[in-house]
Amino acid sequence: MVYELSAGGDERVVYSFNRASAGGYTPSSGVIRDSSGSLYGTTGGGGYNEGAVAYKLGTSGNETVLHTFYGSFGGGGPLGGLMRHSSGNLYGACSGGGNGFGVVFVLTGGSAPE
Repeated sequence: MVYELSAGGDERVVYSFNRASAGGYTPSSGVIRDSSGSLYGTTGGGGYNEGAVAYKLGTSGNETVLHTFYGSFGGGGPLGGLMRHSSGNLYGACSGGGNGFGVVFVLTGGSAPE
């Protein structure tokens, strides 16, 4: 679940992940926000072959899978959160993949509109 806490401590659910959907589930990090209000993060499960995903939550509340992690050389098991560069690219790290010791990845075009 992604949630928002008001200054007064009130919680509002922004998005609830659903294991039955094609998107991700079991969020593995916090989220980052872009200037248009969209949120970005990673999950520990979901996507193709349960490999985990990087996702975008648009301001309308819809999840868009930006990348599915397949393991092996492409990386698997995203750790920590994503970082956004001023170019719009998203950067992160995975504990699996590469030569078996993890990878650092870049997702280009992260600033694409909803």
